[in-house]
Amino acid sequence: MKNIDIILIRKPEVLKKLGISKSTFHIRIAEGLLPPAVMISQRAKGYLLHEINSVIVSMVTGKSKQEIKALVIDLIEQRQELLGDKS
Repeated sequence: MKNIDIILIRKPEVLKKLGISKSTFHIRIAEGLLPPAVMISQRAKGYLLHEINSVIVSMVTGKSKQEIKALVIDLIEQRQELLGDKS
């Protein structure tokens, strides 16, 4: 796996980057069109910037929902390798 800088961003910044509402954001996560958050602490979550940017690139290049879902699955698998998360 290539070396990736781990940069976490919070939900308001993700919403701004995507230009969508909170409800649409949560629907897209539930549908597998956006990667879920990672826990920063017991009460705080963040999103990996490179994952969000990868999804944005897929959307603007016209990828289908199925292709974006496959990308999100791949990103989550890469995350588990990157962060050592086995859950």
